[in-house]
Amino acid sequence: MKKLSICAFLGTAITVAILSPGLTTAVEAKSRIVVVDNDCMNFPDGFGSGVSSGDTIILDTNLTLDGDGGDCILISNVQRVNLMLNGHSIDLSSSGIAGVRVENSTSVKIIGPGKINGFALGATVANSSKVLVSRLIVRGRGTGTGIALESTSSSQVKRNIVFNFLEGVLVNSVFGSPDYTDNTVSR
Repeated sequence: MKKLSICAFLGTAITVAILSPGLTTAVEAKSRIVVVDNDCMNFPDGFGSGVSSGDTIILDTNLTLDGDGGDCILISNVQRVNLMLNGHSIDLSSSGIAGVRVENSTSVKIIGPGKINGFALGATVANSSKVLVSRLIVRGRGTGTGIALESTSSSQVKRNIVFNFLEGVLVNSVFGSPDYTDNTVSR
């Protein structure tokens, strides 16, 4: 298995480069495992433009969003993507909207153990289906929503701990046997 890093910057956006150990050029692949390591710890304006259908993203370090007003990880218009926090955290150091945003996607898994800290929206899922958000600790700043499902179908929010938000778990316009059980929510 190749170790992959997210560390190619184009302007302020981050794209995914597939790197073999010791190589500096990208390698083509249909399904990728992307290991986020120390090389790209601080994302200036979020990570997302490089997520492709079939990707598995494994955090290998804590991530900090240092930019103003963006999402840290955006998963959009894809299928079969796994985001594994692997015991690490996604933190906000200034102002940002969402720790993880999933939109217009199918079969996405956001899996802990891991933490999302300080965002207005910890994890938000919109216009998507078959999304699983599980085993996260999501901490807010007293406002916003910890985990939000909006206009989704057949999605699950299970075994999360959500605290210090105005709304812990928000479910709005959800269809097709949603499951949002075994979550702990506190102010």
